[in-house]
Amino acid sequence: GRAALARSELLRGRIRVVVELRQAFEGALREVPGLVVYPSAANFLLVRVPTDATSVFRGLLRHGVLVKDVSRPGLLERCLRITVGTDAEADAVVDLFIGGVR
Repeated sequence: GRAALARSELLRGRIRVVVELRQAFEGALREVPGLVVYPSAANFLLVRVPTDATSVFRGLLRHGVLVKDVSRPGLLERCLRITVGTDAEADAVVDLFIGGVR
């Protein structure tokens, strides 16, 4: 923590990059029919999928994509937590959703 604070400009630059990546990733996921993407101020997105979240989680995992299955009855039903990564990682996730994760 101290090292990051000592280099605050570097930290602010990294935060800007993460915000830009998150916004682009969020926009791309919002274009995928059936997904609901909730606004975020963090380095991850909460996404509600149209089918069983555990099945989608397992399908993504089969393709080497690790997300967190946070689905449970109530407000988080069918939800996944997806961490913001690189542009290439985001593109891969979006492509899997577009193709119907299996």
